Amino acid sequence: MIGFFLRRPHFAAVMSFIVLLAGLITIPTLPIAQYPQISPPTVTVTSQYPGATAAMVMRSVTTPLEININGADGLQYMQSYSSANGTSAITCTFALGTDPTTDQTNVQHGVDLTLAQLPSAVQNQGVSVEKSSGNITIAVAMLSTSSAVSDVAVSNYADLNVIENLKRVPGVGQVEVLGDRTYGMRIWVDPHRLQANNISLDTVLNVIKQNNADVAPGAIGQPPTTGSQPFQIPISINGRLQTPDEFKQIVVQAQPNGGYLRLGDVAQVELGAQNYITSARYNGQTAVVLAIEGEPTANSLQISKNVRATMSQIAKTMPTGYSYKIAFDTSDFVRASIKEVVVTLLIAILLVVLVIFIFLQNWHSTLIPSITIPVSLVGTFAAMKLLGFSINTLTLFGLTLATGLVVDDAIVVLENIVRHIVDDKTNAFEATVRAMGEIGGAVVATSLVLMSVFIPVAFLPGTTGLLFQQFALTMAASIGISLFTAMTLAPVLTYELVHGAEPTTNRFMVWFNNRLHAMTAWYQGLVPKLIARQKVMIAIFIGAIALLGLMFKITPSGFLPNEDQSLLYILVTLPIKASMDQTTAAVKKLEGVMLEMPQVEAATSGIGFGFANNSSNQATIFLQLKPLSERHGPENSSLAIQYDLYTRFQKMAGITALPANPPAIPGLGSTGGFAIEVEDINNLGLPTLNKVGNAILADAKKDSTLSAVRLPTIFTGTYYVTEFNRSKALAFGVTPSAFFDTINGTTGSTFVNFFDYGTRSYQVVVQARAGQRTSPADLSRIYVANGSGNMMPVSQFLDTKMEQNNVSIMRFNEYNALEIDGSPGSGASSGQALDAIQRHVVQNLPKGMGYDWSGIARQQVQSGPQTIAVFAMGLLFVFLVLVAQYESLSIPFVIMLAVPVALLGAIGAIYIRRLAELASQIIHSIMAGHPVPIAITSSDIYAQIGYVMLIGLAAKNAILIVEFANQLREQGMEPVAAVAHAAATRLRPILMTSIAFILGILPLAFAHGDGAQSRISLGTAVLGGMLVSTIMNLAIVPVLYIVVIELTERRKGKKGPPQPEDLPPPPMAPPPLPGAQRPATAP
Repeated sequence: MIGFFLRRPHFAAVMSFIVLLAGLITIPTLPIAQYPQISPPTVTVTSQYPGATAAMVMRSVTTPLEININGADGLQYMQSYSSANGTSAITCTFALGTDPTTDQTNVQHGVDLTLAQLPSAVQNQGVSVEKSSGNITIAVAMLSTSSAVSDVAVSNYADLNVIENLKRVPGVGQVEVLGDRTYGMRIWVDPHRLQANNISLDTVLNVIKQNNADVAPGAIGQPPTTGSQPFQIPISINGRLQTPDEFKQIVVQAQPNGGYLRLGDVAQVELGAQNYITSARYNGQTAVVLAIEGEPTANSLQISKNVRATMSQIAKTMPTGYSYKIAFDTSDFVRASIKEVVVTLLIAILLVVLVIFIFLQNWHSTLIPSITIPVSLVGTFAAMKLLGFSINTLTLFGLTLATGLVVDDAIVVLENIVRHIVDDKTNAFEATVRAMGEIGGAVVATSLVLMSVFIPVAFLPGTTGLLFQQFALTMAASIGISLFTAMTLAPVLTYELVHGAEPTTNRFMVWFNNRLHAMTAWYQGLVPKLIARQKVMIAIFIGAIALLGLMFKITPSGFLPNEDQSLLYILVTLPIKASMDQTTAAVKKLEGVMLEMPQVEAATSGIGFGFANNSSNQATIFLQLKPLSERHGPENSSLAIQYDLYTRFQKMAGITALPANPPAIPGLGSTGGFAIEVEDINNLGLPTLNKVGNAILADAKKDSTLSAVRLPTIFTGTYYVTEFNRSKALAFGVTPSAFFDTINGTTGSTFVNFFDYGTRSYQVVVQARAGQRTSPADLSRIYVANGSGNMMPVSQFLDTKMEQNNVSIMRFNEYNALEIDGSPGSGASSGQALDAIQRHVVQNLPKGMGYDWSGIARQQVQSGPQTIAVFAMGLLFVFLVLVAQYESLSIPFVIMLAVPVALLGAIGAIYIRRLAELASQIIHSIMAGHPVPIAITSSDIYAQIGYVMLIGLAAKNAILIVEFANQLREQGMEPVAAVAHAAATRLRPILMTSIAFILGILPLAFAHGDGAQSRISLGTAVLGGMLVSTIMNLAIVPVLYIVVIELTERRKGKKGPPQPEDLPPPPMAPPPLPGAQRPATAP
């Protein structure tokens, strides 16, 4: 085949150009993202039961919904919160790979089956079913710049002119409004005036319904008619009221003196807000914050771009007094980290080309392997397009690591062709054909081995499989294209451009060549000596395997590294009885501390908002830090700022404020760290569940392996428990419905009907004035009418007491449950943290309770067996490919024995780096005079990707030696002589390819900037593995080759191999490549 391409060089060039062109065309069409779609689809079901307790919401709303949603196709788990503010929120998490729209439809079906069972108040509010990524992509703060523009006006401007536009942005899932003040006609009744005028709340509700009704009066003359109707005129009646004044004029009661008691006489009527559940602030100013979540499969970078463009268009028509700010944007980190990886890739390319030039010392020769870099890397984008991939962290990692590999085959081809031209004194055509016949098998074998590592692991299920998939197939595609160019274009270019060795006069190059030849001569003499000491070498090899097992045991494992995303979440909790006013005051105090810090750019606060559920004693502050490029030194990292804030907040009495990182993968949890669910399987009761949760929390807080261990919401608090005495009420002629309506419409809030305002309809809500529902004593001043029309205090029919009860009830997979969140302690890995919290949970669980994982912790726990499967499949497929290549079991076995040494180097590098980082943390803490946390490397998923890659890389160098040794044995050379000659001959290409690869991954191993920790984990593992593998396997592989050959031949009854002293004189060192200068005598 090589002769065909040598005779048709343009054909070979055109094929490579087509591959390059296909890649260039597809690059602009590929989406850009941080990760492929690796977070499971989620569907949220939310509803509101105004005035209900947590227990009522759970019994009447949440449980019926869960029963009918459970069993939906692909549903993994359900998590729900029923809160004392009447909110029911159910999050349904589905299996990876399911269609989000289908998931939403299946959940909607369950909700539709339940609607008839729900209380009418819930049906009036509606049940929302939305698909979501579960992660805020970007937040917009709507602000007032004038005292004449209220927060209600800002909220409704956003509702009418902003939110609907944002919902139409492609990829946007939900727009959650913090500080929502959607219009509502608020009827603030005065219980004293009602009682003084002998008017029941029932009367007020009825007259509002009667006077504010939607009427469809039809038309005069509409069919059917008498047959001669000359016209048809629609009739319009002002059935629905529109303004506060119109509501104030509603007649409640006719007075004996002929006058009228109107609604305005017994209530304050205003165009206010439908609810006041949450409020929001931006940099100390009251705001309405639009928290935008993407759809499960949406691209965050594209959402951010489109949202910013949409807001720019809206701003052009925004009235005076209104403005907006981008509160925070999680895609900023994605964009910056992708940019850093691209820079790393470019640096890697430059370093690889530099190494090639130093070895080849001739730009013509350097061009031949260097041209495979753009062809292979750019051509890979076409393969990514066909596979449906995006340009993301993992695919760019694959391309970065491939940079040092795609030149390997071309270098080996070039080196062998030139060696034959110089040694055999033949013409270039014959030398190329002979060299390709000699080296072609090894080139194909090494490429197939590398590809066979990656392709099978790409088909594993779950998050681990998806993380490996795009990296692995990107690597496989680039290696496949490089093999194609090495077997077609590289021989043609060598044949056309290189015709022998040219001496160099550069002093550095002369020195380099002399040192390389000296090393080759020394290595030629060393190999027989090592073979003569087989037992010692085998003992070293066995010791390396034992050390490998020990290193895996003592090196902490992890899942995903903790990145500095320039964003922190501050989770604020006050005592359970805290009002919105108290929580707002606490948030202002916290903002005062944070906004003074030089590393902080903005603070966005959601008061009454929590990731788990909303309640008046909670708040969440989104703290936007300045970009990492402006925060230099470990003391300004997000980890150090997080610790600094934690110590400051600890000094604030009555406020619990815990800084937390965003999740490592958007959509896998609300914050970084772990989440474990404690389930009451046998229904031991909420008090027992709370007691167990507090015991686990107390133990976990004493464990240095854990930090920021917390309950995401307070589950118990003081209730004013009232028992309605039905018998007594009936004895006085008070019906239960009248009693409940009175309570709902005073201390609670009652939805009456809708009114028209502008182009929309809004709710009419009745509630007692703020000053008349401030304490339990106010119940004695609220009256209900009996059947005779007499007014009686509601307290007369209530038995009241204060007691502890659940203000929030969480359920997990239909069991009552509580969640415990936390993060790894200083220096601990996520694997150690999971082991620690699991231990504390198991120790405190009574019989009848269990536990489960959610969020990113669930993925990490499930990834353990999958990672083992990845290694097993990689080893198996490499072995099978080698067996098929060599028609032998012994030769593949020798090659596979090179893998443990590489893995030892990888895990050893991770361990050493970890020790260095811990030492650096101590030094920086001493210098700063206080703890300065530093991100500590662990054996995480990126390191594990490196381990799998090293299976193929270690085998590659062994193949070059073993393949050539086999060819020499087939020519009649004895095994020891064959392997010694093969090792010496292949030393130069092995060093050249290995050094090129090692320098190519240096930018990864010593990365900095956004997303650096991921690059460091992967780069450190591969760098350490490749360094140790290159050095040790050059010594061990020849020895193991002889051992296996000796055992094989003895088993067949053949004579053992000759001893080293019987060897013929070692061959001369391989000739220099173009541009190199052979020394007159070997040093």
